[in-house]
Amino acid sequence: MVEGRSCNPMRYDCFIIWGNGLIHIPEIVSIIRDSGKYNIIRIIKKDINNMSRFIKKVYACDTVPWKHLRSKSRYLLDSPKECVFILVENKNPREIYIGESKFCHIQCENINETKNTIRSLYNPKFKDPKKVILPLPPGVSHDHCIHASDYESQVEHLLRVFQIESLDFYRRNKEFAYYIPWHIQVSYRGISDIEVDLDLIYANINKSIQKLEDTPHYRYVSGHKKPYIDYFNKNFGTMLQEDHFPQAFDCLIASFDENYRRDDGKKSLPIINSNNVILDGVHRCAILKWRGKKKIKCLQI
Repeated sequence: MVEGRSCNPMRYDCFIIWGNGLIHIPEIVSIIRDSGKYNIIRIIKKDINNMSRFIKKVYACDTVPWKHLRSKSRYLLDSPKECVFILVENKNPREIYIGESKFCHIQCENINETKNTIRSLYNPKFKDPKKVILPLPPGVSHDHCIHASDYESQVEHLLRVFQIESLDFYRRNKEFAYYIPWHIQVSYRGISDIEVDLDLIYANINKSIQKLEDTPHYRYVSGHKKPYIDYFNKNFGTMLQEDHFPQAFDCLIASFDENYRRDDGKKSLPIINSNNVILDGVHRCAILKWRGKKKIKCLQI
């Protein structure tokens, strides 16, 4: 076996939660989020028409021979025909080279630790609680509930499989001093840092323009949580493709700092358009409104 280490800056990685793990989505996303190793960029829910064909596409660029993967993934044919794709920034990847000759490839210890933690908890169990297949603990089968990337070219491949934009799309806003999320297109000449009265800011909720105090986000902060939970459950993975789980919202409420800076040093401000409708940051604006804040700093485009 060949093994060595490589120090690389931030890279993109991804996870796929298979059908046998869907009932544990909130817990799995919480493990990824709470590890502190990643920024969750995008979450997409996908229905699968032909599971056999889809599995083969997913593993098409894997270094392990397809014959071996086909037998290992057969259990997925009996799982729900749906999966969830999670794109992340791997903030400090710990890469190692592993394998023999032509099968030597990069793995990331962050990713391995995370997926093995999730598999240990949520993979289906053996009938015999003493049966062991390493590296998982006794009683845990290898009918894996989650798949993860080993290196960035695999991520590019999986983005094509899921028919979404390439990594260049997610990198296109890296030049800005402020953090701009993936779904917003800006230019230097079309952006300004301004202070706005919170009473003059609106949110677009299910294509309805609402005052902040009428949003499910504000009601959640004020203690009436059900409307937001219903809104999230209805739109998760489709219209809502970021980490807006109620658990993440609870964490934001508990630790919110309007002067927060990301690990890369960028400041993250709510973003509004020329009509003062929020493009990104409804959760943050709702928190500040509930706290009695009168004005807020925003990026306007």
